[in-house]
Amino acid sequence: MELSQYALAWVAGGFGIAGALLGALCTYWLSLRLAERQFQHSREISKLDAWHNAANEFIAAFAGDLELVESENTPGEFITFLRSAYADRHRSALAKFSHYVALSKRVAFAADWQRYCYGADQDGEPLSPDEIGMQRDDALFIHCYPSPSFGSATDPFGYTARHIRALLRYAAET
Repeated sequence: MELSQYALAWVAGGFGIAGALLGALCTYWLSLRLAERQFQHSREISKLDAWHNAANEFIAAFAGDLELVESENTPGEFITFLRSAYADRHRSALAKFSHYVALSKRVAFAADWQRYCYGADQDGEPLSPDEIGMQRDDALFIHCYPSPSFGSATDPFGYTARHIRALLRYAAET
């Protein structure tokens, strides 16, 4: 069977058009996949950015206070200094950062936060305000009072510095 030049032109044109359509469909499909991967990548990057911002804010909220605590040179009474730092900076930094702590470490982080705010018993377990029969705000840093009750720390500056450092380790982990 012999094809005329006219029929051959139609067949070649048909294959050309079919090839162009197939190429366009493949290009469209590949561009959709590439766009989806780029979107997922940018979402992961934004999550990392949010984590880094929250961790940096958490560290910044404690950095100046840690320096003052370690130098044992806090303005005014120590307990008043801790409570005002908690109200001004620490509470909001905790609210933002705690969502980014790994699920496997959230219980430990919450326990370290409780130890920082309310002290610990002789076994190192965090105390809760309910255990000592006080309201939450009244029990804040009660362990830093120089008193033999409420599991008071013998060295409130060192105790506080150790627990701030323990909290900051969570912000340093990725």
